[in-house]
Amino acid sequence: MHSSGWFVPAITLVLLGWPGLSGAQQIQRNGDRATLVLTAAMNAVLQSFDPEFKVRTLQQYPEFLWRRQCRPMPSCAERLYRMTGRQAPFAVIGDFNGDRILDVVVDGDNARGGRRIALLSRGREFVPSELGSWAPSDGPFDYWLLLVRPGKHDSGYEDAPLVLRTDAFLDVYDEKGASIHYFRDGDWHVYTVSD
Repeated sequence: MHSSGWFVPAITLVLLGWPGLSGAQQIQRNGDRATLVLTAAMNAVLQSFDPEFKVRTLQQYPEFLWRRQCRPMPSCAERLYRMTGRQAPFAVIGDFNGDRILDVVVDGDNARGGRRIALLSRGREFVPSELGSWAPSDGPFDYWLLLVRPGKHDSGYEDAPLVLRTDAFLDVYDEKGASIHYFRDGDWHVYTVSD
């Protein structure tokens, strides 16, 4: 999965006090920068869960993810990270629990190290949970997130195909492997797609 041709603009976090729960959370692009937008309710829950938590920026990832190294020709374009309104290397936005409200999974850091936090909707509230934690890192992060849409997914590393009825996310470890993380029956599960 490693390539020197990935490109994604810089990203920062802002808060919008939108009353609606679905569709307000998004990644907005503006030239070579982008913004992870959360609703006021999501931001309040995240800050209450971990007041020191800071969402990562693109500069904390290898340059091949956010700095264009090649022209967008067919051979190069297929290796570019495709940032959208619902995915950036450190955040994915999707309906992970199937209630038609967009949830967020985000990577960030506090004084003790890195954390992956999910903000899942439950009615008109959002419930935070930690999906992973890491020791502090001074170098670029060699793992990132991609949104996975519902459908059938096959893997030579698993006994049966995975059929997703909701959004999920792909956790990519540069040149090491990748796995789909999906929420089903009230818990997160992992489906290995490469090693």
